[in-house]
Amino acid sequence: MALFLEAGFVGTVVACPNRVRKYKGLVHLSDGTTGDGNQIEQDVLTEKPCEGSRITFPGEFPTRSDFKLWNEAVRSVTSASIRLATPVGPFLCKGHKK
Repeated sequence: MALFLEAGFVGTVVACPNRVRKYKGLVHLSDGTTGDGNQIEQDVLTEKPCEGSRITFPGEFPTRSDFKLWNEAVRSVTSASIRLATPVGPFLCKGHKK
């Protein structure tokens, strides 16, 4: 969420991407990146829910407009090929996803 705030998403506009983030089970930026930490995974941009996590997320029911704003937010902080300007780097420990 910090990246979205830095990109200028504020107030109620941040609530839409945050609903989708919880629906998708993303805590950290690295939760939605490829193994090398350079690129956003394609599933992050779909309407598919979280595949499983050891964390219990609150129930969220994002709307189509939430997903649209989510995709705009993700694309605003990445390149056209959804690569991050600054990679998150390699994973250092096991994440929360199953």
